[in-house]
Amino acid sequence: QWIKDPVGCASPTSLKDLLARIEHAGKFRISPSGLEAIHPDMRRRMTVTVQVYSVDNLYSDFQADRRRAYVACYLHERLKGLIDLAVEAFDEVVLGMFRRSESERDEDLRKRAPAINEKLRLFSTVAEVVLDETVPDDRVRERVFKCVPRERLSQALSETDGLVRPEDYNCLDYVNRRYGY
Repeated sequence: QWIKDPVGCASPTSLKDLLARIEHAGKFRISPSGLEAIHPDMRRRMTVTVQVYSVDNLYSDFQADRRRAYVACYLHERLKGLIDLAVEAFDEVVLGMFRRSESERDEDLRKRAPAINEKLRLFSTVAEVVLDETVPDDRVRERVFKCVPRERLSQALSETDGLVRPEDYNCLDYVNRRYGY
């Protein structure tokens, strides 16, 4: 009866339940070769019949050979359906993990925006000096430190490590932090 029960919303718990059902249904080792020979519409009808009947009614209303055929067909079709559901549930769980991690990353970005802006302003100042053709090459460093004190630039560089995101701006570090177990 448990295999027939509806599946809940996608979650790690429902995914574990689905995998347990798949494992249980797989223990019957029903050969798909004989069942695949049955027309798909007939397999669907047999599956619906088993789905609708309770276990007691299956035993009382059907002869043993017919009951076994119907149950075998049902288990075969249900196993395929459970596998499809497990894949979809897994996709939804992983997508949810990434959405939560992206949301956390975006919130973190909003909190760090002033520090990022400050580093960009420093970069802009340094880049202007480096690209200024009127400043001789041997005077660039002196000019940079005149515009931005060495200590401030050094501090900004050390703070940048905590602000820089991966080149493709992924959120895998947030996924790892949140789900590092």
